[in-house]
Amino acid sequence: MTAERRIGAALGSKVKGFEPLHGGDLSSVHKVVLADGRTVVAKTGPMVDVEARMLNALRAAGASAPEVIHAEAGLIVLEHLSETPASSNGWQNLGARLRD
Repeated sequence: MTAERRIGAALGSKVKGFEPLHGGDLSSVHKVVLADGRTVVAKTGPMVDVEARMLNALRAAGASAPEVIHAEAGLIVLEHLSETPASSNGWQNLGARLRD
């Protein structure tokens, strides 16, 4: 089954748009637009389950990280966030959250 079909089945809405995003050294990353109007990010690859656990741990620690909407073998679907540049303040906030 294609990634688009897996995403549609998991989220209960047909995929209307599927465009590659930059990044994803270990996985393929796509911006996904669903027929119900939602926009999400999908990552496919052999290690995405590890990334999903890491993102959930970061969020549990109070750090800013995208919500994992769906995870299965070889596929995670994440909340779509607007891209923002890295900043020293952002790194300091992340360090403080992880330290606590």
